[in-house]
Amino acid sequence: MFSAGLGVLFKGSENLGITLFLTTSLSLIMFFVVYSFVKNKHKKVFLGMFSRDINFNFLYTIIPMIVGTMLLNIFFNYLIPTGQDNTYNEFMMKIATDKSIIILFIIPIAIIAPITEELIFRGMILKGIASNHNAIMAIFLSAFLFSIIHLNLAQIPNAFILGVIFAFIMLHTKNIFYTIIYHAINNFFVTFMLFFVKPEDLRKTDEIPKDIAFPLGVIIFAVVGVLLIFIGLKWTIKIITREDRSIIPDKRVYNDYLASFDNNEADD
Repeated sequence: MFSAGLGVLFKGSENLGITLFLTTSLSLIMFFVVYSFVKNKHKKVFLGMFSRDINFNFLYTIIPMIVGTMLLNIFFNYLIPTGQDNTYNEFMMKIATDKSIIILFIIPIAIIAPITEELIFRGMILKGIASNHNAIMAIFLSAFLFSIIHLNLAQIPNAFILGVIFAFIMLHTKNIFYTIIYHAINNFFVTFMLFFVKPEDLRKTDEIPKDIAFPLGVIIFAVVGVLLIFIGLKWTIKIITREDRSIIPDKRVYNDYLASFDNNEADD
């Protein structure tokens, strides 16, 4: 949710409407710049968004990954020292206080951001890294870059986890449509949940004491989260590719991914 990161930058504005306007405006500018560049320079990535061979059954398979990501986030959020980075929560508290404006925030966060971010990170950056490194390096380095661009510590663990998942899906499917839809569903879910969150509850999350020793429940959440993400990835890849593949792309799959973007210039 890079758009949320932009919103954090403007959180000093007392008028939430101004924050929304600035966030949406910058998101739109970024979208048109990225859209034009990818359309002209990376046509294969662009055309993948409009492929007719889309298996929509993957919408069911991402459910365990969404739940697993939420559970794993509990573990990583426990690592963040109390009070060290509550900027993001302050911004989300502002939104939660005005339920009517949440719908408007869905536009930059759940519609514009997923397309823009996927075109950048899974459409260009992942491909660029993959051209010079192995699959593991491409996956984790692109996910790391995706996480730090969110501009605040609170979002980095979640963004990194999603970046890894999206990279795996992109390498196997060679179609950015799937990661855009998954990304949009994730962002919509997070934004929609603000309808049911009280601002004071968000404030309390910054006050939860975090001991050095992890509670057993937090560790269990992490283990279950990893298992759910693994199961979801395995299921998603099998549904989309119609093959029972290893999650880590083998040499054939990786070469097929790289070859799918060859001769982009010849198509222009």
